[in-house]
Amino acid sequence: MQTAPLPGDEAKRLEAVHRMAILDTKPEERFDRLTEEAVAKLKVPISTITIIDADREWFKSCQGLDEKQGGRDVSFCGHALLAKNLFV
Repeated sequence: MQTAPLPGDEAKRLEAVHRMAILDTKPEERFDRLTEEAVAKLKVPISTITIIDADREWFKSCQGLDEKQGGRDVSFCGHALLAKNLFV
């Protein structure tokens, strides 16, 4: 996969991510319900709620994968950050 370029507002975006203080927190039922529902209703094998840090993608909730994070350089979500519209 081709590495996604960084968004023009990357420093501001990362500041907001860190201000949320959500990275590496414990699973939460409210997020897990969303990913479980997405798998069931959309009939897909994988659903995640993903936070993109400077060099990784971290899954706040994940259905269908054993991993809890991955490298940003090979992440699908790194490309989604650049989308102007909803990216499903």
